[in-house]
Amino acid sequence: MQGKPTTNDNTPGSRKAGMSSTFSRYKDVKAALGLVPVWIICLTYPIVNAQVITFFVKQGSTMDRSLQPDFQIPAASIQIFLTVSVVLFAATYDRIFVTITRAFTGKSNSITSLQKIGGGIFVSSITMVVAAIVENRRLEIAQKYGLINDPKATVPMVIWWLVPQYVLSGLSLVLAQVGLQEFFHDQVPYKIRSVGLSLYSTIFGIGDFFNVFLIYVIQKVTSAGGQHGWLANNMNQAHLDYFYWFLDGLSMLELVAFLCFARSYVYKQGAPM
Repeated sequence: MQGKPTTNDNTPGSRKAGMSSTFSRYKDVKAALGLVPVWIICLTYPIVNAQVITFFVKQGSTMDRSLQPDFQIPAASIQIFLTVSVVLFAATYDRIFVTITRAFTGKSNSITSLQKIGGGIFVSSITMVVAAIVENRRLEIAQKYGLINDPKATVPMVIWWLVPQYVLSGLSLVLAQVGLQEFFHDQVPYKIRSVGLSLYSTIFGIGDFFNVFLIYVIQKVTSAGGQHGWLANNMNQAHLDYFYWFLDGLSMLELVAFLCFARSYVYKQGAPM
């Protein structure tokens, strides 16, 4: 009975194909690992960004929210300025910003994805500076009117003071999140593009977790010895402005580390920048 034909896996052709497959997988892993520094550096960004829906709202809840003598807007409703700014900046980005910068850079996409991320980090840092200044002013007014010990008191400072920090947050989102998504999408091989997008998504999930942990640690440390702490429940006894300055310092460190990485980064050949 005739035997079944056998395949010789040791032929030069099969060995060459195996080596090619191994080398391809090596390049894929190397490309994914090349994104890790940006992933680590940018974990600070969602910590800063998380304040938009947490402490910004808590600030607003203590301020004058009257539109009519008998009507006050909900503190969270001022987030509409974040939404509007995101829509406006996103809509005008291609029509105005890209057109202007294209004339100077000569590039069709105006600025690179890393430049967008860096711009978003810088704007988020400025946002914290503005938020700290506004909060410091709010605390001064609370002290002036003797409201420090009254956690339910309405500080005579209109909530519209918070609009600039919401608008800046919207600009930061348009730059940073778009830049991050482009970077993690374009700078990996097509076969593992889902890995890149997963890295992008986990930045915000893990960043939000770090934000909660950071708040716990800072309040624990600053309330030692019977102090109220920076993040006390009574906002008029807390020092949220110190926390904002701390986040601004983290943002500046993040920006420096990001710029050091971006200067030496080589974009994947053939991929959009």
